Amino acid sequence: MAVIIYPKTMNWSYMKQRPQQLMTQLGALGHQVYFENLAPLDREFREVEKKRVRVHGYQNISLP
Repeated sequence: MAVIIYPKTMNWSYMKQRPQQLMTQLGALGHQVYFENLAPLDREFREVEKKRVRVHGYQNISLP
């Protein structure tokens, strides 16, 4: 399975659009999905993580 990283371009809970739908479906298919959020993750995203669809959120990750 693949590792998919979605760079920060929008908030997960701003409006449910194609990126959220694609990332959720890819996670449900068994891929590891990392969604970088612009704002702190909220309750709506935590509900997605509870479904165990391999979608993980993070914020402000800095690489060397």
